[in-house]
Amino acid sequence: VSMGYWVVQSDATLSATTTVSDSDAETLGDGNIILRALNGDITLNEGAVVNGSVRAGGSGDIRLEAAASGSEITVNADVSSGTGNVAFLAERGVSQSAGTTISTAGSGDVVMQTIAGTGDEFMTMASTASIKTVDGHVYISSRNVTVGDIEASNGKVFVFSSTWVADADTEIDTDLDILANQLYIIGGGSLGTSTN
Repeated sequence: VSMGYWVVQSDATLSATTTVSDSDAETLGDGNIILRALNGDITLNEGAVVNGSVRAGGSGDIRLEAAASGSEITVNADVSSGTGNVAFLAERGVSQSAGTTISTAGSGDVVMQTIAGTGDEFMTMASTASIKTVDGHVYISSRNVTVGDIEASNGKVFVFSSTWVADADTEIDTDLDILANQLYIIGGGSLGTSTN
């Protein structure tokens, strides 16, 4: 993360700092994390500390939003909360890379949503990417949805698509892609493919 900020001096004037860079966003206790990009994409990579890219402690919520037209969120490292909610909102799309996990526990929910309505929105998980919660729910909503592994042990999984929902695996397999107490898949077009 790179940013500049202002400091209030003892005489009440403002002094601009130089840009500072850091890695990993993490809160202790029950602190929330909100990151909103007004002009560009959000890419989450592994930082200096190997504990994922974003981590909220306790019941802290995470909200990541790419608000600019055509913007995307790319998840290349784990995102987690102790028991809080985790939300990804992007104008065009959300991509979750192979081997990454988005997780919370307790009654925390995970939400992934695209909001542009331009016709090419997507929510794409790699086949080995995973989303996990225990008593919470998982909500995914986009035009095109590709599913990796989703686990809501005691909760519900909702997948909404205006065109198609597909399995990230490219061939017929025995891998369990969605585990939930209740599952709702609503698509405006196809659900799955003839080979998978």
